[in-house]
Amino acid sequence: MNMLVLRIVVAVFLIAIGALGILGNLAVLFTISINKRFHVMRYLFLVSLAVSDFIIVALVVPFHIASKLYEELEFSTVQCKAITFLTRALYCCTTFHLIAVSYDRYLAIVKSPLMYNQHITKAKTLLLVAFAWILPFATAAGPWFAIWEDTFSFSARLYHCDICHGWDVHSRNQLTRSIVYFVAAFAVPLLTIAWLNFKVFKRASLVEREIMTQQAQVSHSRRREHKAAKDVAVVLGVYLLCYLPAWTAILCRQVLPLNSVPVVVGFVTNGLLLSKSVWNPVIYCIRKREFRGALKMMLRCKRVRAGTDE
Repeated sequence: MNMLVLRIVVAVFLIAIGALGILGNLAVLFTISINKRFHVMRYLFLVSLAVSDFIIVALVVPFHIASKLYEELEFSTVQCKAITFLTRALYCCTTFHLIAVSYDRYLAIVKSPLMYNQHITKAKTLLLVAFAWILPFATAAGPWFAIWEDTFSFSARLYHCDICHGWDVHSRNQLTRSIVYFVAAFAVPLLTIAWLNFKVFKRASLVEREIMTQQAQVSHSRRREHKAAKDVAVVLGVYLLCYLPAWTAILCRQVLPLNSVPVVVGFVTNGLLLSKSVWNPVIYCIRKREFRGALKMMLRCKRVRAGTDE
């Protein structure tokens, strides 16, 4: 495929990500803020997650769109450091929020369902949210202070910022960094989220079996178990779909011969990684019946109000 056509296709895909991400995360924020029944501690994690995803689609995605559409556009070293810092910090911030949401479900269903409100207090929730924001921004500061980093510059081949044009250069230090980042920022969070959700699924299935007394309830229980299994599959499946290709490409760049990984792989995997900010509001909010009902009611009230004003 011609590089110009490829860049335009990727830019259109990123524009769609930006638009859908802004609409989806704003819908989450407005619905939770307006509807009082969502003013509970567990929804604070979802609000914070939506804020993180909104910042990604509002600040990070436009940079990638501009760099794909304007071939002559180049960013300075300072701009590249800022963009890299923001991208890494928000990626880790989103990941920590996904762990927090899974842990909240684990507490509510598995560990202490009867004592949930005592365990998840306002102070503890705010502390967890603060931790999910402060730690990622602290650990992503490497580009600014040259901590374990090389010089950042704009790669004309990749159409975005890279470490010493790392797509074309093999480096033992860079391979070590990539492996450490892969383990700390992808593998460990994935295993944590998988374990927490699996425990929730097992507990939900056990409770459903314990309360079965009639055939109708058996059928209902199986539907509930199927839904719980589907939730786990969606959470882990989308996580893998969006993040695994990007991390695989990063590692392959360092272990395969030079130029073995085409640039188009970088375009595609980067687009998938950014698309996680679109999927999060769908998975954790819009898929839920009570949330969809509140959103529809809010939109219906706005239409009625607009009609009355006319």
